[in-house]
Amino acid sequence: MTHTPPQIPQLRNMQETTRWAATLKTVLDRWFQSFVRGDIEVQGSLISLAGRKIAIRLVTTTPATILKTDDLVDVNVGAPVALTLPANPVFGERHQVQDSSGNAAVNNITVSAASGNINGSPTFVISTNYRRVVFHYNNTQWIAA
Repeated sequence: MTHTPPQIPQLRNMQETTRWAATLKTVLDRWFQSFVRGDIEVQGSLISLAGRKIAIRLVTTTPATILKTDDLVDVNVGAPVALTLPANPVFGERHQVQDSSGNAAVNNITVSAASGNINGSPTFVISTNYRRVVFHYNNTQWIAA
């Protein structure tokens, strides 16, 4: 059985080309969404087809444990902070920690792993004001970047 590829119409001018490209994009977008129906991650970037918003948790007391559902932990504490990454992480799990108080240089944010290490150490210290750090689990340890 031979498969014949679909024929691309012969386009006479730029207006027809633009219209055909827009129609093709619409068809492909609908086709893709019919299979995915939600969010996907491609090379570390979230592609949201469902209008997903990230889950932000404000931390105002210490110590605190980062929950599996926390996409971004917004730290706003006027004292040194101790955070613990979730236990039993899965490959690709990702959490962000942000110093929104601007006090990390004086009041460090110390992040510990409930299981495993962070960049080969038991803790990772955020000591730069307003810094945001992303923690990824690579199935062996947490990677802070």
